[in-house]
Amino acid sequence: MNETLRTERDVLKQLLATLQAEQEALVRFSPERLAELGQSKLALLEQLSAVKRNGTDSATPGSKKELDWLTNAVRQTHRANGALIDTGLRYTRRALATLHAGANSNGIYGPDGQARSSGESRARVSV
Repeated sequence: MNETLRTERDVLKQLLATLQAEQEALVRFSPERLAELGQSKLALLEQLSAVKRNGTDSATPGSKKELDWLTNAVRQTHRANGALIDTGLRYTRRALATLHAGANSNGIYGPDGQARSSGESRARVSV
C-alpha cells in the first residue's frame, strides 16, 4: 500500500472513531463533547478531501477492499448518528410543545408557584 492510500486509510479510521465517540456523546447527551467532536470531524473531513484531491494511486484488491469497508462503516455510523439527532430533536420539540401548551392554559400552579384550586383562574385577587 502506498503512502497516499495509507493516509486515506488512517484518516478514515480516525473519522470512524470520531463518529463512534459522537454516537456515545449523543446517547449520553453531552453537548460540550459534541462540540469538540464536531471540530475534529470537520478537520478530518478536510484532510480526507485533500487526500482525495491529490488522487489515490492504484490500490491493490486488498487495500481497495479495506478502504471500501472503512468508507461504508463511516457512512453507516454517520447515518445512525443522524437518526439519533433526529430522534432527539423530535423529543425536544414535543417537550417544548407540551411546556408551551401548559403555559397557555390555566395550569396547576400559579405564577407564584403555589398550587391553584380547581376553580381558580389565572387572575388572583389579593385580600
